[in-house]
Amino acid sequence: MYGDRCHPEFITGMHYFLNVAEANRRSNGFMYCPCSSCKNMKDYPTSKTLHIHLLENGFMPSYNCWTKHGERGVILEDNEEEEDSDNYPLFTEDGGSRMGEDEAEEEPIFDEPIFDDPDDDLGRAILDAKMNCGNEKERLKLEKMLEDHNKLLYPNCENGQKKLGTTLELLQWKAENGTSDKGFEKLLKIIKKMLPGENVLPSSTSKRGPTRVLKGEGRLALTAFKDSGEPVEPKEFCRKFTSQSGVIVRDHVPISIQEWHKPKNPESGASYVNDAMKNLLWDTLMTKFSLPEDMTEGQKNKVKEWTLKKMAIQFQTFKKNLWDKYKNEDPVFDDTLVKIKDHWAAFKDYKKSSTFVSRSKKNTENAAKKKLPHHLGSGGYKSAIPKWTAFENKLMDHGIVPQTWDWPERSKFWLFAHGAGLDPKTGLIVAKGKWKEKIEESYRSL
Repeated sequence: MYGDRCHPEFITGMHYFLNVAEANRRSNGFMYCPCSSCKNMKDYPTSKTLHIHLLENGFMPSYNCWTKHGERGVILEDNEEEEDSDNYPLFTEDGGSRMGEDEAEEEPIFDEPIFDDPDDDLGRAILDAKMNCGNEKERLKLEKMLEDHNKLLYPNCENGQKKLGTTLELLQWKAENGTSDKGFEKLLKIIKKMLPGENVLPSSTSKRGPTRVLKGEGRLALTAFKDSGEPVEPKEFCRKFTSQSGVIVRDHVPISIQEWHKPKNPESGASYVNDAMKNLLWDTLMTKFSLPEDMTEGQKNKVKEWTLKKMAIQFQTFKKNLWDKYKNEDPVFDDTLVKIKDHWAAFKDYKKSSTFVSRSKKNTENAAKKKLPHHLGSGGYKSAIPKWTAFENKLMDHGIVPQTWDWPERSKFWLFAHGAGLDPKTGLIVAKGKWKEKIEESYRSL
């Protein structure tokens, strides 16, 4: 499977595999992709995608028995599976196959946007770089640059100014005049307001933009979960799962909706995210990710429950950050904020209403009553607990029993979160920080 992918016999064998994959789709209609990039960790609804991936990346190593695509192998007496089977093609060193010799040879299918040949140096340079790029991520970036190079600054722009060219010209001006990032961003917003409303001039070039919806038709396979339903493996996919849940909330739930949960007092008249909307959010997210086929309905519901709790936090955080940033000045509704434009007025009215002001004041008063607040940073307990546990284990490895070793996790983690530590020589609790006396008083009473 590792020969020349342009060799006709390799292409013939690959088409045989695609026929096998089509005939053995998963119960959800998707097919795993065994290319060297996806490695059977992503699945797709069409064999066309597998076709392109295999031509670009080749097969993953050692995938000779297609167990993800319907093959079971031959069971030997010692319970080992024979990988060489008459049911699949054996690829030779030069990419040939001993099967499918009579099948018609097909041309590779490529599904890429077609751009006219640029007639300027910058456009030709971008196109040349894209054609010679060996990295998929870099290719997509250059493709986006080429698209911006061809995109008018605004519809019917009379002088033919393009998005990329205008942006680069302004950046050159910034560098020549030593303008600060903050000052340059203010200038961009002023210019953007002066241009026609449908302009595509970026409002910032220095900050990372919001997370976007995952592109492509394939799904990322989540494989391991905590009892709470939180995905934990593969870690890269779990990070994307969490960020994509935030993207979907941002894109589908209007900011004018006031509550995530149904209000306890129905007479309040507050709008909320109903069950139908929550199911839509979950279903939309699962078009990008897949769960193990052997999961029970109860386990799947746990994942859904955990995800919706995470979405609730993301929904409230998104609205809070919006208001903190734009409460004194309405935002520019560019490509990143265009979806909130129709709901901004209602959102703003609610934030300035007596109901919200009163509620905000009450929350502030309740927060002030907390006598022992903790400060764990952006990672919170999730990032801190593994470090605390590792330190306890390290002490045990050196024959030192931590004073907190047999404590309930909730008790010792609360102590660590509020400034306590462990002496690396004795394992005894060391109270420090402004809550030192309170901490000493607390752990003595435990």
